[in-house]
Amino acid sequence: MKTFSTLQTSIGGNVQDTSASFAVKIGRKINDRARDIWDRCRWIEKFNYDYTLTAVAGTDKYDLLGDFGEEISVHNVTSGRKLKRVTLGQLWEERGTDYSEGTVSNGTPELYTILGETDSGVAQIQLYPPPADTDTYAVPYMRRYTDLLGVLGTCTTDTADKIIASESTFLSSGVEPGMRIKNTTDRTYGYVVTVDSETQITVDRDLCPDGDEEFTIANEIIVAGINWLVELGATGDALMLKRRPPEAGVWFQQYEIEARRKIGQFKAQNNQMSQFIPSQRSVDATHDNYFGSSSNYPV
Repeated sequence: MKTFSTLQTSIGGNVQDTSASFAVKIGRKINDRARDIWDRCRWIEKFNYDYTLTAVAGTDKYDLLGDFGEEISVHNVTSGRKLKRVTLGQLWEERGTDYSEGTVSNGTPELYTILGETDSGVAQIQLYPPPADTDTYAVPYMRRYTDLLGVLGTCTTDTADKIIASESTFLSSGVEPGMRIKNTTDRTYGYVVTVDSETQITVDRDLCPDGDEEFTIANEIIVAGINWLVELGATGDALMLKRRPPEAGVWFQQYEIEARRKIGQFKAQNNQMSQFIPSQRSVDATHDNYFGSSSNYPV
């Protein structure tokens, strides 16, 4: 799998400009094309099926992970109850009938809404009514796209669920919640939860158990097998920056052909989120089906 810097170098070679200044422009085009492909399909890598949160009695709002894009469903794992999504306006309509001296009674949540990003840069889920018990809620979701940065570093401290690197500049480098981290020493992966300071980030698992491992942040395209697609499209974009539209058009055409082919191949796989699974209805003399009444069945 090509890294961010490898793609920059490769595309620079395609357009005969490997300067550092032009590599910055290429980097922006790489992200434009990676985002375009990310948005076109429900790739397997877009989904996080394992996320759960534990309710706190009386608390109705909870931060979601930094790469949260759109929930698939919300279930109370403890009771087996599925919650219904409502708009924020509908939630307030429900709350309006349940106030008692300015407060809302705790209970078993039946509704939820997704709130916009907070000051910490993450979305929130709001449950209604506020939970009375410490139940566990499953919130599988689709990840949002986060830019490639190609940040490199070395852990200097062993702290659980943290990456502490005294030589890093996470804030200045543009690291944000949701970006994927790779421990290049033992080839394990995780995601940024919060950026705490220039030298510390919180992650969703313990990625530096030895305290001296090397890591990269947002250095590889998450969706497997699309590096070459990104290179095709970003090369066309780079050629447009060089004011060479005839050459760019050839790369753009190939990008679209290959992107559609890749997406078509993915959607044709069995048991994927994007696959249409037709339902089958039984046919008998007493029930209608898609053809209308039983007297209209083809023979």
